[in-house]
Amino acid sequence: TSLVPEQRRRLRAMTLPPPSTTTTPLLPSSSPAPTPAPPRSPPPLVPSPLPAASPAGLSLFLALLDAHDQSMLVSWAESVLDRARRGKLAPKAYTAPPEAWQERGKGREAVHFGLALVKCNKVLNARVEPIPPELE
Repeated sequence: TSLVPEQRRRLRAMTLPPPSTTTTPLLPSSSPAPTPAPPRSPPPLVPSPLPAASPAGLSLFLALLDAHDQSMLVSWAESVLDRARRGKLAPKAYTAPPEAWQERGKGREAVHFGLALVKCNKVLNARVEPIPPELE
């Protein structure tokens, strides 16, 4: 059945419900589930004031990392990208922007970490890099 234009417009205007708090396990049911790491308590953060025109619920956090931690994180990310460009990571762990986008100065490089590759809201059966200890 095809939708009339008014129905299409209403469907586009609908908002999705908030994501479910339950998750589908990625491991087969026959294997034991990994024990979750104990939650870490981050240092208290105080959001900076935003202009009055900011959307509700938006917070800006300034000085989240000190200069030393920030430079370490940036150099680590650049080293991971360098290894990815040279093909030293898992085959699907690195995504380069299309050449046409690069010519216009657009696009982003991505390094995928975790258990699976998710692309276009689909979980692909592709090997990616495990989450490095620096990000845990």
